[in-house]
Amino acid sequence: MQSRTSWLLLIAWTAAIGGILGVGACGDAGDTMPDDGRAQGEAPSALEVQTKADSLCRAAGSCEPADPGFVDACLSVYEEQVAAAEAHDCLGVLEAWIECLTDSSSCSPEGEFTDQGACNEQEELAEDCRGGLL
Repeated sequence: MQSRTSWLLLIAWTAAIGGILGVGACGDAGDTMPDDGRAQGEAPSALEVQTKADSLCRAAGSCEPADPGFVDACLSVYEEQVAAAEAHDCLGVLEAWIECLTDSSSCSPEGEFTDQGACNEQEELAEDCRGGLL
């Protein structure tokens, strides 16, 4: 339970830092576009990114189903992150981090949903994006 709380607090903290730090726009959205059928350089929509975040939160929530409020709290945090990324025109950067977390994370024996550091680079870019630092 504490590891899940820590994970949620980390997400909330990075979102808060992004909100405090910045005003401005991110780099070219085409820099991190996934191969998902969008035209070259076309940014994802907020709905596309939020849908991926929803799936991520549900996967993370499956690690320890004893905490029914976790998924709702996670969804709320990602709604704020999507809004910040959209405001800074860098939804593609946030999408890349969410996709990395989805692809690289799993439930540990301790019940923690973790990527074991595999997505640190994308997380830093997402933080910079939300803070307007790219």
